[in-house]
Parts: sequence; structure tokens; C-alpha cells
Amino acid sequence: PPGLRSFYRLVLGASSASVLHAGPATPRLRVTWRPLFEMAAQMAQKVQHPSPTEDGARAAAQAQEWLNKLETRMDNTLSLLYSSAVSRGLPRKLTRNLHTLSKCRNDWLNLMYDRPTGEPVRVNSKKVQKSKVESGESAWNMAGEVVRTAEGRGQLMLGRAPLRRRKTYRNLG
Repeated sequence: PPGLRSFYRLVLGASSASVLHAGPATPRLRVTWRPLFEMAAQMAQKVQHPSPTEDGARAAAQAQEWLNKLETRMDNTLSLLYSSAVSRGLPRKLTRNLHTLSKCRNDWLNLMYDRPTGEPVRVNSKKVQKSKVESGESAWNMAGEVVRTAEGRGQLMLGRAPLRRRKTYRNLG
């Protein structure tokens, strides 16, 4: 929908300005906003083109309620991004840390799944390997809970970190 598209562009511009158009931070923040707006586009489609059944009308009403909540949360988020762009206080630190958190999570996931298949230097038992993976996952789950708590308390939307695989290149020479 055109209204949602222009709102998405406004959020992208505000998030870019909030990190002072820094090179690596701007694309990373764009990636964190994209899943949220893809979901919003799906909900807008449900509202605009409801199914003729009774369940379709109920789904359209739920989607409209979700979009209304999103609108109020995104208004608060835009004010946070604006204050981050014009001041160097806590909002600026928050947006900078969102970029860093998203980057570190993506790097951790790529490291976890892109390990070489060769012989390891030291052979760990399965139990030790499993405990390392679980401790890393629990750390990211705790960080996610902190972000969700901040979103709930401040009625904000701070984006989602999608799982993206790193491109690997082989030397064909």
C-alpha cells in the first residue's frame, strides 16, 4: 500500500539520520526494519482484501487492530529516532547499540553454522560443544528479552534481526 510504503521510507530516512548516515550502520538498521514492514504489508492486504467468510472478517478486524497498535508504536519510535538524530544522549546510544547488537548476532550465527568441516585442533566432547552452543543461545535470548522489554515499556518498535547467511566465495583459480 502507498501509505505504508511512504511510512517505511520515512522510518528508513529517520533511522539513517539517527546514526548520522554512518556507512555500515545505515544498511544494518534497514535490514532490522524490513521484517516488521513486510508483516505490516501482509496485514494491510488482509484489511484491504478480506475473505468473504466470517473468519475472513474476523481476521481483517484483528489485522486492523494490529495495524493501529503498530501506528502508535511507530510514532513513538519516530520520535526516538528524531531525538537520536539531533542529540547525542541515550537515544543515540540506543540506536548505535541496536546496530552493534544486530551485527554481532549475525556474525555469531554465521560463525556457528559456517564452521569448516576439517579436523579440529582439539576434539571436544559432544557435551562440552552442546553446552557452549546453549550458553550462546541463552545469551542472545536474554538480549532479545531486554529489547522486547524496552519495546513494551516505551511502546516502541526496535525492529527484528532476520537470519541471513553470509555469502562465501571459493577460489576457483
